Amino acid sequence: MGGLLKKFGFHAIIGILAASVLSFGAASLARAQELLPRPEPLKTKETIRVAFGKFGFAAPLLYVPELLKKMNIEYVGIEFQRFADTRTSILTKEADVGLTGGTLLVQSLASGNSNLIALMGVAGETLYPVVRNGVTVEKWADLKGKKIAAAVGGNTWTQWVAKLVEEGIPYGDLEVVGVQGGGQNYNLSLRRGDIDVAIVWSPFNSMPIVDGYGYWPKALEYGMAQSVGGEQGIWMTHKDNMSSKKELLERFLWAYKTAEMKINQSEASKAEAIQQFTGIAPDVAKQAAVLTHFGEDVTVAKLKSMAKLMATQGIVRKDVSDEIDSSFDRTMVRAIGVQK
Repeated sequence: MGGLLKKFGFHAIIGILAASVLSFGAASLARAQELLPRPEPLKTKETIRVAFGKFGFAAPLLYVPELLKKMNIEYVGIEFQRFADTRTSILTKEADVGLTGGTLLVQSLASGNSNLIALMGVAGETLYPVVRNGVTVEKWADLKGKKIAAAVGGNTWTQWVAKLVEEGIPYGDLEVVGVQGGGQNYNLSLRRGDIDVAIVWSPFNSMPIVDGYGYWPKALEYGMAQSVGGEQGIWMTHKDNMSSKKELLERFLWAYKTAEMKINQSEASKAEAIQQFTGIAPDVAKQAAVLTHFGEDVTVAKLKSMAKLMATQGIVRKDVSDEIDSSFDRTMVRAIGVQK
């Protein structure tokens, strides 16, 4: 602890912690104790380039620029619709840090690229297949014979397939089709009747429910209830940045966790942040807030399970589970006080 205080130049811990928590409206004391006080501002102004998508589970980003400004850091956001694009921006160093999925880490490792380093998860999510009204799905076996749209190889797809394996439903027995573009296109296909079921992510999984053309078969939850975990996104960086941009990245992670605490005060604050960040309708944001569990749901063990599953399903050519340990670095997260 003494080394960390010297490093960040912190003053009296209790006083500053109380001030920072109260001034930013943080949640409970137990949650606040996960973080050290705000790091000292950088001596010279720096810019951090952040790759992200406007997903509900990334809503803490709404408050991050303000927090970084207090540490002499300018936030520059680079928005993408797909995790594949955020991963590319990290690997090409267009972005200093980016929000992408565990499946993208596995794919990179399987292709022989070990430059992607996972730092910290953002949220787990309760997920159900979204079924078009008029189509009956009450149990897992009912998915057979239905036209199902899913982003093959993606985070949500992998969580769904993990649950299918646990339920003994052969993936090859299902009719799975792809839909080009983002989550909104899945909903358009569902509304038109082109598909019967959508395996889709936040906030798109809430839209058919609120708009009245789809429903959730709640006996088929697959987001949190399977071996690979419910993590929806992971902050990652390029391996080179672990030393060259260490102080910048630590402050970014501190700002994100602090913003997460602000959001987690209540369901209302979660819904408000999701609505403001994504621009979706308030009713959809309220529904998405119920499903979203801000805080990490990623571990080395879960990522290893994901790697094994993706190899078994033929999404990647080899099992890279043994390489996960060296690609998931918790050093910076622990430096800001998160001990999980």
